[in-house]
Amino acid sequence: MTGNRLAILGPPLSGKTVQARLMSKEFGLQHISTGEIFRREMNANSELGMKIYDLMVCGSLVPDEIAIEVIQRYLKTTQERCLLDGFPRSISQARFLYSYLSNSRERLDRLIVLDVPDDVIFARAEKRILTERRPEDRSNEVLRKRLALFRKETTKAIDFFEVLALASHVDGSKSVDEVFEEIKRSLQNGNSHNIDSKREPNNSTIGSN
Repeated sequence: MTGNRLAILGPPLSGKTVQARLMSKEFGLQHISTGEIFRREMNANSELGMKIYDLMVCGSLVPDEIAIEVIQRYLKTTQERCLLDGFPRSISQARFLYSYLSNSRERLDRLIVLDVPDDVIFARAEKRILTERRPEDRSNEVLRKRLALFRKETTKAIDFFEVLALASHVDGSKSVDEVFEEIKRSLQNGNSHNIDSKREPNNSTIGSN
């Protein structure tokens, strides 16, 4: 069925982008990753990328006005079936998304929330900092700040969609395959317009290189 719009959120190192790619392939959704869009801007040394880099190295969130401008640009050009990865991260972004889709006579069908305890997140950070060396992973202090921002700001966006009965929580501390199976079950149980996992997959990821 066309018209499915999903989103996935989780704390830093929750594995949401890995799950978003699996969901995109399984359900034929266009993957819109704010993290990959921002990293592409940083790699290009654009003016926006330099601003984002300065924010990430100190553990700050990208301001609402920048995140909304970027996501609105991609929503205008995307297909109907899409998956937002890492958006909305604040109550302002949640309200924007709800209003934008409502004005287009659309809706967010389901928000997947990956729940991961802090000890698991810090264990994952120790592994990733050795292999990927992302600016946002440079210290535990930065990671603690990012986690605090998630608890303070992003949980408000999650609460917004929970009031609308559109949020499904999944245990993100399990293996990749186990988490993905739980996501599929939550989508089926949540009756997200009966998303058909047998549709022709669309592997495109907006924001990837």
